[in-house]
Amino acid sequence: GKALTGSVSKGNGGLYPSYHCYNKECKMKHKTISKSKVEPAFMALLEKITPTEEFLNYFSEVVLTRWNSKVSELQADAKVHEDALRSLEIRRRSIFDMRELGVYTPEQFKERLGEVESEVATTKISLNETRIDQYDIEAGITYCKQAIRDVSRQWLDLSPILRARFQKVIFPAGIAYDRQKGFGTIK
Repeated sequence: GKALTGSVSKGNGGLYPSYHCYNKECKMKHKTISKSKVEPAFMALLEKITPTEEFLNYFSEVVLTRWNSKVSELQADAKVHEDALRSLEIRRRSIFDMRELGVYTPEQFKERLGEVESEVATTKISLNETRIDQYDIEAGITYCKQAIRDVSRQWLDLSPILRARFQKVIFPAGIAYDRQKGFGTIK
């Protein structure tokens, strides 16, 4: 129920990497398990859970469908923000006209103009948040499929420090190891 710790022991002219448990309740506390036994078993588990091509194709379809739906929503939002910007620009020009006609004092002019320019800045930010059309979703899906297709290679290529985080992504509830049974989820 606790994380394994890794270490390297020296002896008989060589280095011996291993894992061990520091859980006080564990009957295997302080007993080592060879890295050469644990890591190949974990790699086999990763290969076993790697999604099929059929699933990856389904994944692509779902992501594209959701993406296209989101793009439509964002395009509608963008139109609303563009209309708001046009309206704010008309108000801004009106404020300048009112100042030129002497309707506003310099203080009133600055206050009114500040309010409109603040609204313009907020609306421009909102408009920019609707701009996802610059993303290449096809390339993103291809990259994701490639990463998912070879999870064991992804894990191997990571530095040991990042492997634990990567394992949390794949096994959010954790992963357990038993000397007789091998790997399994905690549940």
